[in-house]
Amino acid sequence: MIRVGIIGMGYGRQVHFPVYQRLQETTVTAVSDTGSGKARALANELPYPIAAYSDGLELIASKEVDLVSIATPPEFHFDLIGASLKAHKNVICEKPFTTSLEQVEMLAGLLQNSKARLCVGYEFPYDAAFIEMRKQTKSGAIGEVQRIKVEWLTSSTGNAAPKSAWKASGKPGTGLLYDWCCHIFDYSTQIIGSSIEWIFCKRHSEYELDILCQFVNDTVGHFVVANNYHTDLGHKITLLGTKGRLSLAHLPPYRGVDKSLELHPVTFNRQIELPVLHSYEKEYPDNRMAAFEELVGQFVVSPKDQQPTSYPDVNRALAVWKILNAAEQSFKDGCLTPIT
Repeated sequence: MIRVGIIGMGYGRQVHFPVYQRLQETTVTAVSDTGSGKARALANELPYPIAAYSDGLELIASKEVDLVSIATPPEFHFDLIGASLKAHKNVICEKPFTTSLEQVEMLAGLLQNSKARLCVGYEFPYDAAFIEMRKQTKSGAIGEVQRIKVEWLTSSTGNAAPKSAWKASGKPGTGLLYDWCCHIFDYSTQIIGSSIEWIFCKRHSEYELDILCQFVNDTVGHFVVANNYHTDLGHKITLLGTKGRLSLAHLPPYRGVDKSLELHPVTFNRQIELPVLHSYEKEYPDNRMAAFEELVGQFVVSPKDQQPTSYPDVNRALAVWKILNAAEQSFKDGCLTPIT
């Protein structure tokens, strides 16, 4: 049984904790916050004892923890991941995975000298709908993919978000680009099977971005992202190929049953029945749990030297951060920017 310590009592409490408790291979033995008291409150709610800390570094030092699961604001990622690797403890850390490319590069160096493994919380490719979309694409159902369009338009955060919330704090690693677009950069490269080569970004406001990009295999991407849109239109991904179109939609209120995948070949249209990775997926109170569970399941059973990994590793983090840096440069220069 793998003993898990969770650092971060927001997303960590909402998604990480119930997933680790449900998996047969893991059990939560410790939780930590950054001084809010939420970890102790959770420990007091449970019918069995777990350790509660107000300092993540103390949790990492505990002999009762084998795997460290980090769901804190990004400003804490570097120190927590570094301490875990030095303690030779496996780590799962949420995106955007630190606050800079330089920090990721330093952690990649630490990883080489550690007995631990490292996983980044890019869970979208482990969602049943995304898995099926990639399967259909690989099978040639729509021919050669020429375009990918993403429309992620919600009214759930935006100006209504408290300015004290860390996601709207303006600190490094926060905001729409780092909180949402990092996911798009990761899953689009997984779906297309190619890396992004050039990018052009326009920031209409703090809460609305328009991104054009070209992949190495000449696929063109167009990503429109907003979290203060006048209405909640959901998360939609459309692939245009030489033989048809494939569309994935996840609409409010964002449950498992609110996803659809439609295949539109040249000659006919049909809706694809989505596979259910876990029998209880549709019952999850938070849809993100199913994808996170699949990601964790891949990580905990993978050997350290497996290549390529079946989970998002430090190389995926490096790739996304290079795109994020180019996106920021494109904002400043107002022009097409290469990924270097």
